[in-house]
Amino acid sequence: MGKIKVIMNKTQFIIFQERYKNDSNIAKNLGVTRQYIHQTRKKLQIPSIKLTDVLSERNKLINNYFAKGFKLIDISKNMDLSYKSICRIVNKRKKGNKNVAQCGNIAKSNTDAGGGIIHAGIVGDGQRS
Repeated sequence: MGKIKVIMNKTQFIIFQERYKNDSNIAKNLGVTRQYIHQTRKKLQIPSIKLTDVLSERNKLINNYFAKGFKLIDISKNMDLSYKSICRIVNKRKKGNKNVAQCGNIAKSNTDAGGGIIHAGIVGDGQRS
């Protein structure tokens, strides 16, 4: 059984890069090795997306959810991150900001029943925890 090779042009590669963010995720979704994706990206002369850029965008999104009043627990479920990670990201903003998250131990609860944040979009009552 031979190895499957995916041939793509520059436009297709950029679409995959925007959707999956990095070489590893592109490779995983196409069923090829990360090295194959890396070599294809280099051959097409496309720069890589830095992990710090991806994390920066993620953190901006988390801070926007918090600023709009969404519960920390709902943000953590939506972003597939731990509650403590969400607290760290929210509290890392400028110290002069009045909206500082109160992060203590949290008991597991059924916060999804009344609606919260749904993956790929925001739905919820907008109440801060």
